[in-house]
Amino acid sequence: SSATLVHNIIRGNAAVGNRESGGGGIYAGFTTASDQLLILEHNKIIENHAESKFDEAAGGGLWIDYSARIYNNVFSENTCVAKKSSYGAAIAAGGYSKSNHYFELLGNWVENNATTVILEGEWAFGAVVTMFQKNIISDNYFLGNKNKGTSNSRAAGLNIYESENETVILNNVFRTNISEGNSFWGAALFAGRSSNVIIEQNIFEDNKCNSGPGICFFNSNGIVRNNKIYKNRAIKYASGLEAFQSKMLIENNELHENSSTGAGSVWLIETNGIFQNNLVYKNQAGNAPGIGVHELASNNAAMVVHDGQATNSAANDIATVMSDSIPNVDAMLVLNNTVYNNRGKWGGGLYASGWKTIAANNIFYGNTATEDDNKQVYNTGGNLTVQHSLVQYGWEGEGNFDLNPQFADAGMRLTPESPCLGAGISELLVDSILVKAPFTDFGGALRPQPAGSHPDLGAWEHAFSAPHFAGRINIPADYATIQEGINAAFDGDTVLVAEG
Repeated sequence: SSATLVHNIIRGNAAVGNRESGGGGIYAGFTTASDQLLILEHNKIIENHAESKFDEAAGGGLWIDYSARIYNNVFSENTCVAKKSSYGAAIAAGGYSKSNHYFELLGNWVENNATTVILEGEWAFGAVVTMFQKNIISDNYFLGNKNKGTSNSRAAGLNIYESENETVILNNVFRTNISEGNSFWGAALFAGRSSNVIIEQNIFEDNKCNSGPGICFFNSNGIVRNNKIYKNRAIKYASGLEAFQSKMLIENNELHENSSTGAGSVWLIETNGIFQNNLVYKNQAGNAPGIGVHELASNNAAMVVHDGQATNSAANDIATVMSDSIPNVDAMLVLNNTVYNNRGKWGGGLYASGWKTIAANNIFYGNTATEDDNKQVYNTGGNLTVQHSLVQYGWEGEGNFDLNPQFADAGMRLTPESPCLGAGISELLVDSILVKAPFTDFGGALRPQPAGSHPDLGAWEHAFSAPHFAGRINIPADYATIQEGINAAFDGDTVLVAEG
């Protein structure tokens, strides 16, 4: 059975109580029926309010506790206020009922909603939070939402929490969302204690919080691919993307002009997986502006995701890892990235602190660090290996060298003369597992080129297998016929034909 709401204006309503309160605009409550469905299309849900004076509140605009299809609506200026935890100023999905329900949020405008928590230590989830097991969130705008909490604030925009099946977040825009308070967990998007979260082709711009204003993962596993993450601001920690005790594949993203007074654009804390084919440039931080891989103190007893499960019982509800995409290694692999022109205090390109980190086929060039003689790479804890990479000012390791990468353009593509051509390795052995270099480059071109050659360094693959310097081909001295000379020529070569 289903309930359908189409072309309504739902405005200025409130649900206020002393105990749990929710659904200021719309309340679609708990049901035991697995086939129950809410369809919400082309509505305006505006200036509604949910509040609990002494307990929890959820869903200032909408509280839904069974499957929902929410298409092409406007959620604007809804609020959710609670003394204890507060969930979803615009939409709270799930809570009492999780299993066998799904959540589809497509083509909506989610703007200027605000969540507030009063009591220290309680949870604050921003504009949208879903706890359902399967979520599809696509083509939405999350703009200017605010989350004001204490030490447990989460994202002001979108929150995925305890979702154990699959979540797809595709082609959304997250812009100018702000989490206030001592928040370590994102401004735009937060994924916590969830499995199989796929974040692809989104824009994260000008979001702000204490740490991870673009994307933040906590005790989760997922794929972050083909996103643009730029001009986000963090007060203390990661300014673009943060993953905490998670298992990740992070590839083909563009991270630039993010800023923080503390850690860098990317901060991977006790996280395993692969960071590959990314462009990381023009970020600023008080510490490590490029890529940071970090291990907490050995006496930290928090949950650690490993092999799809956690090492303590608190994470037994986490489902399977995407094993086909993320190799089962106890390390962070940093492969084929271009890290350029970042500025900070330590490790302008790569900062490694204790956690096992293997970096290969990368370009670390043009980065600056005021407290680091190398300026490109900083290692504390002795668990970093850098190999087959271009490292300005040099770095000990097999196949490393210090030369100008010779970028062709502002996009950091390589010229035919670049020393990075063919300088990479095709595979490496980690924990007895064979890990291969990425099969495509940042733009989707096949890697390596030509087939059977060695891959290039950095995020881009060139058509040449080795550096080529423009030359001169003489006909008939070098080749008997004009066609043979043309066939042998590369871009930039000159073919000269003698008279006669």
